[in-house]
Amino acid sequence: MLESNNLLDQNVDDFTGENIQVENQSILMSAKTSEPPGPGVMTYCFMKTQNRHFNANLAGTNLLELTFEEYNHGEEFLCRYLTLDGAARDQDDPLSGHYLMGFCLAIGSMPELVGKSNGSAGRVVQIHFDWYSKLGLWFTLNRNIVSGDEEKYPYFAREREGRILKRGEIPVCPFMTKPGNSVSLAVSRPFVNDVPCGYRWGLGLADDANTLFWTLNAKVMDTVDITGFFNSSPVCVEKGAFITIAGGGGYRENLWNISGVKVRVSR
Repeated sequence: MLESNNLLDQNVDDFTGENIQVENQSILMSAKTSEPPGPGVMTYCFMKTQNRHFNANLAGTNLLELTFEEYNHGEEFLCRYLTLDGAARDQDDPLSGHYLMGFCLAIGSMPELVGKSNGSAGRVVQIHFDWYSKLGLWFTLNRNIVSGDEEKYPYFAREREGRILKRGEIPVCPFMTKPGNSVSLAVSRPFVNDVPCGYRWGLGLADDANTLFWTLNAKVMDTVDITGFFNSSPVCVEKGAFITIAGGGGYRENLWNISGVKVRVSR
């Protein structure tokens, strides 16, 4: 699937977004708010490409890579509280603890993360991690919900999946999540509590966009068959796909430093 010698590198230099600073191959993303602490209070930073990248129709293999250099935050914690199922509450979740921070990479027919804004014709895939004070760090490979999913997949149940995660085990996928309007295809835990600073990770599509995978330091971590996902929305990626990168933090001030954002495609 991932034959590095057979992939061509393409630099990406058309990102747009608020609160981003680009210097050579390094990008500093920042998020800050004046909101008082409260249920579900988060700060976000989004950046997205203005143009489409990758191969036409996502043919062959297409890979987005970056190095997650560093994450820093201020002292004041605002997100009091956000439960494991994404609901804003006035009490901490005893299963997961505080929601500290998340980070996402997305490839799609529109410059968006996986979510309700994708509409019926939009097709977006994503790798993100969620960092909790008790549960630690979890990576999730997912896609947006499409017609027919609700008849096939169960919704995430906080108590059931929470107990599984707390034991350090992996929930059975796929399942749907309401807040994220997504289908979680694979969940993994390559790290226990540490944020993966200094690691290079990526999101990729192979076999003409019928296989979804993600990588960590060039090692494929999870692979999922998504046959028909992009093809069910004709011409949506006829000219390639957009890239969206986002961070969300539970602190008043959050800083993410990434570098070496690159697209790699098969010849």
